[in-house]
Amino acid sequence: MAGSVAPATGPSTDPVATFGTATATCDAGQLAVGGGVKVDDQENTGTSDTCPDAGGRAWTARVDNNDVAAAHAFTVYAICLPAAAAG
Repeated sequence: MAGSVAPATGPSTDPVATFGTATATCDAGQLAVGGGVKVDDQENTGTSDTCPDAGGRAWTARVDNNDVAAAHAFTVYAICLPAAAAG
């Protein structure tokens, strides 16, 4: 059973003192069975929430940037398996 890890394809920079959202999408025929997010600045940013989309084909994360002086990058990952293997 081959799987893959899909990085986010959408924008993943969290503007100054706001929330940023990005989504990692699995290839056709695959489902997201898990996921997560990596922030570039652990002192000023934090993960607000992460979850699969309603169709199970993507993973979305929302990151809170508490830094009032700079934007920070983050990357969302989806752990993808073929739909038949994922159930």
